[in-house]
Amino acid sequence: LSSALCFITKVRTMNRQLTYTLVAASCVYAVVASAQELIIGSWTYTYKNTQCKETYTFNENGTYKTTSSQEIITGKYRIESIPGIRIRQKVTFYESHDNGLIDCDGKAEIIEPAGYLVVEITGNKMAYYAKPESSTAIIELEKAK
Repeated sequence: LSSALCFITKVRTMNRQLTYTLVAASCVYAVVASAQELIIGSWTYTYKNTQCKETYTFNENGTYKTTSSQEIITGKYRIESIPGIRIRQKVTFYESHDNGLIDCDGKAEIIEPAGYLVVEITGNKMAYYAKPESSTAIIELEKAK
């Protein structure tokens, strides 16, 4: 998606008896990335108490992979806008496989087949929220370089 930001500038020139008004318009084109484009890549979160790293990788084809200690989850995801809230998106996860091993929380549990989180992506940070109106993030991930 691209949008144009245009500036109108009036330039007045005095030439003895005549006044000329020149209106110049210049447009700056900006590329606006979609939420789908922004989420692509690997995002990490490091648990402060254990230094265990959790990584979420979102692929262009709608698949994802999560690694957390020994646990590996793979599946599909869908990202969609939330009516009335422009800066956050709903990400629905559809698990196709969970190896059931221990995660960074020290738990070995099988994740539900489908669930969702609300995300807000700002630059190289992605915050997870439980609900669209939540004011405090569950975790904040950083985009891997």
